[in-house]
Parts: sequence; C-alpha cells; structure tokens
Amino acid sequence: MRKAETIFVIGAMLGVAVLAFLIDLRDDRIAAQKAELETLQRRDAVVADALERFQIVRSPGSTGDEANAALLEIRITLRREDLSFGVIGTSEAEVARFVVEAYARDARIALNELRELKANPARAEILAMEFFRCVECSEKNLTAFVANENVVMELVARNYIGAAKARGARVSVSSLRQQGVAVGKAPSARKPVAKRATPTKSISRKATARRR
Repeated sequence: MRKAETIFVIGAMLGVAVLAFLIDLRDDRIAAQKAELETLQRRDAVVADALERFQIVRSPGSTGDEANAALLEIRITLRREDLSFGVIGTSEAEVARFVVEAYARDARIALNELRELKANPARAEILAMEFFRCVECSEKNLTAFVANENVVMELVARNYIGAAKARGARVSVSSLRQQGVAVGKAPSARKPVAKRATPTKSISRKATARRR
C-alpha cells in the first residue's frame, strides 16, 4: 500500500507540475500575442500619423515652414519605431522635395506681393527678407524666380520713394543709400578712360582739307 501511495503522490506532483508548466506556457503565449498586438497597433498609429503629416508636406496650401516642420515630425516618429519612409509609400528624398517646392512657392508669393506694393516700405522690407530666406531654403537660384538681388532692392526702394511722395516729401536714390537702404548697385568708382591724344600733323591735315 505504501508503494502505491508513493506512486500516487509522485504522479499527482508530476501532474501539478505539468499543469503549472502548461499554464505558464499559455500565459507566456498570451503575453507575447498581447505585446505583438500592441506593437502592431502602435505601428499602425505611427504610420497613420506619418501619413497625415505627409499630406501636410505635399499640400499646395502648406507654407515652407509648415512642410518642413511636418517632415521633421515624420523623421522623429518613424525613427522612434525603427521604421523607414517606405511604410508611407515614399522616400525621405521625395518628401524633402515637396518641402523645397513649398519654399519656392513662398518665395514667389512674397515676390509677387512685393511687386504690387507701392508705398509701404516696412512691409516691403519684410517681404524682401522673406523672399531671400525662402529662395535659400528652396535651394534654387534667384534666376529661377526671374529676379536678382538688385531688382528686389529696387522694389523696396520704390516703396520708400512712394511713401515719401505720399507725405509730400522728395527723396532720391542717393539719399536712400545714405539712409542705409540698399538700392541697386552703387556707382562704379572706376577712373574714366583717358582719350588718346591726336597727333598734331593729322589735325593740321584735316584743317587744310576743310579749307580746300
């Protein structure tokens, strides 16, 4: 009887151990599935957020600064989850290209508004600075905007002149330069080219020919 009892006790203990092992195995599997589900849900949320910001980047209504901020957020969000731009169906270079185009739009908007101004020097100065900043961020040359630095400065100067005329005052380009307003190119300081002296004999011959 004792032997049978011993076998029964050992069997019961083994049964309990196996049951505990199976329960732990089940719990581990459930925990792993739960962690995987949470990872997938977090990834889906990250991708959805990145896609939403990508819409901001490529929207024609977004400014360069808005598009650039959205690009930075996409980078941070994706890298945090060790994801690439491929999860939103594009590349980082392509997204950056939309940012550059947004800054180019801003530059054109600023230049067009500046061209329309006639007598608002303060606004003209702001638009000129905004134009140059956006051109630099767009990685394009000024020639891409059918303008150069002198043209932009002349537009600013026109507003100073227009504002002065509106007050009944007179202002010149030179006086604007004295006030620190950049107006076109400064006059060249080159020395005048000396004319070649004509030989005396040739002069006398011409005079004789005229008399005849």
